[in-house]
Amino acid sequence: MQGKKAVSLPVHIAVFLFGFAGILGKMVKVHSLALTFGRVVFSSLALGIFVALKRYSIKLGSKKEYALIVIAGVILAAHWTCFMQAVQVSTVAIATVSVSTVPLFTTFLEPLIYKEKLKVISVVEAVLMLVGVFIMVDMEAGVNTLLGVLFGLAGSLAYAVLSLINRTFTKKYTGVVISLYEQGIAGLALLPVILVIRPVYSGHDIIVLAILGVLCTAIAHSLYIVGLRRIKVQTAGVICGMEPVYGIILAIFILNQIPGIREIIGCIIVLAVTVYTTMRAGKDEMPPAEKA
Repeated sequence: MQGKKAVSLPVHIAVFLFGFAGILGKMVKVHSLALTFGRVVFSSLALGIFVALKRYSIKLGSKKEYALIVIAGVILAAHWTCFMQAVQVSTVAIATVSVSTVPLFTTFLEPLIYKEKLKVISVVEAVLMLVGVFIMVDMEAGVNTLLGVLFGLAGSLAYAVLSLINRTFTKKYTGVVISLYEQGIAGLALLPVILVIRPVYSGHDIIVLAILGVLCTAIAHSLYIVGLRRIKVQTAGVICGMEPVYGIILAIFILNQIPGIREIIGCIIVLAVTVYTTMRAGKDEMPPAEKA
């Protein structure tokens, strides 16, 4: 038993760090676009150094793949911006649970894109997950709760599309190289916006963004990849379901954000469906390579 726990430890640490990202996002006062830009700059630098030290080849196989990786990078920028905006306008609990509804969108997108049969059980799971999200929306708590859910769902949709695109790359290239491309392109995609809004980063913002980009993105992603070599993909997927839990627990102690009854009930439903979906999918399915 101890051996199994030790083998899965890198994935647990990675998912914990992913959950910590929302906390750090709440600590930065700049716009979510500027926040995401700072994150990908630091993560790209860290991953670039790692890839250079390991001497990984970054050459892709065709022009079509280069075009596809550019699209993926832009979508990644949208995913992280939506997640950070959800964190900033609402709570970490609302943002992390809403963005964890990826199966809600992949249920319908995957059969559409890859010509696979839509399963009844998948539709049921998607409906239950949507019910969990709606339960969290308490209009009496103010419009920010609704906005947090909407931005979270938009981020989830973006990540679902990104995951389906990455199915093309994960079979041919190492995850770190894919991540380097996508994060670097995300930074380039956001650069024109940054030049227009001209955000002012304080020393505190830069430190937090460095931690967010290096620790919660580059290092966390690398740990996750290492973990996938030692445990079943299905097991890693179930562990990923713990990301909102880690985020909510950290938010309670660090930000004093105590979730309400509706948020707790909605969170339980969404997490239960996510874990069940992952377990049902089996070991042949690829879980998310990187989350918020």
